[in-house]
Amino acid sequence: MSSRIESFEVYGLYGIYDHRVSFQDGESVCILHGPNGTGKTALLRAISYLFESKFSELGRIPFSKIVAVVGNGMRVEVLRRGASKEDLIKHSREHKK
Repeated sequence: MSSRIESFEVYGLYGIYDHRVSFQDGESVCILHGPNGTGKTALLRAISYLFESKFSELGRIPFSKIVAVVGNGMRVEVLRRGASKEDLIKHSREHKK
């Protein structure tokens, strides 16, 4: 049974950004690029924290929803309950200080 990540999506990152990354079968490299401050590092941390079961660290990243699909067809969704867009923006500003 494969546990390879097929795709990873994060919504409402910093209350602003939605990102989706697809990992192609047989590819050993995936390049993320974009302007500073758009969540590249936060996205990579979210992947790491989710699959390493570091949920307290994952909770420090301001997002509204995460969807991960792994190679065995399993879909994992993480929802942040009760956080408005304004809450996520405020949390991201406090976190960056």
